[in-house]
Amino acid sequence: MKLFDLSRHVAIITGGNAGIGLGIAKGLAAAGATIVIAGRQAEKNLEAARTLEAFSVGTAALEVDVAKEESCRAMVETTLSRFGRLDILSTMPESISASSRKPIPLRNGTRSSTRT
Repeated sequence: MKLFDLSRHVAIITGGNAGIGLGIAKGLAAAGATIVIAGRQAEKNLEAARTLEAFSVGTAALEVDVAKEESCRAMVETTLSRFGRLDILSTMPESISASSRKPIPLRNGTRSSTRT
């Protein structure tokens, strides 16, 4: 018996082509989820998707720039078109230095950081 059965679920993992994101993708795939690897580097995305074939789950690799709204919308539309649903979204930010971030105010008054 599996602890989690995600065999009917579809997950998008942005930044899922390496590191923690790929680890999350492998964990979800081990539980049976279909995985969409999304990131800016098409070849790395394909390599990551190929590693998930060992789990016998559906996979896709999409070139996406999450800093662009139209790219994100296309990612979701492509996922829905190809797999018919989207259940899980996991976002892994790229590594960026503190000097390349600037604080931005949020609605609730707390602050966060983003790339410039």
